[in-house]
Amino acid sequence: MKIFKTIIVFVIMVVLLSLVTNIVTAGQISVKLIEEVQETETQKVFVYQYQVDEGQAKELKVYVKNQSGLQIIKVGSPEPNMRTEYVYNTLGGEPNFMNIIYNYEKNVNSLREATDLAVSHYLKNL
Repeated sequence: MKIFKTIIVFVIMVVLLSLVTNIVTAGQISVKLIEEVQETETQKVFVYQYQVDEGQAKELKVYVKNQSGLQIIKVGSPEPNMRTEYVYNTLGGEPNFMNIIYNYEKNVNSLREATDLAVSHYLKNL
């Protein structure tokens, strides 16, 4: 009987701890596109503004380079970094949007949807 009570108390503590952890880590992130610039014939830059909870708004640049039907989307920096690099395949196939490091795959309908999804995924993994 004493072991049963101990197990029940332990389970309740684990449940409460997980609820508190979820409340602390679940921040609200708001994101909006503020600018889209065609830098070169093959490269665009999307400038997003994001805000976590009630904190200060920050700017995030997304670099998109067209390489033979593949849109290489780099979040935060144009430098190569597989963690922040996404691929949008405009030639078809499913899934047509992915990040290899996170094994993250989705289907999207446009470049704008792909950049929005890349930003969202990037911010969730900060």
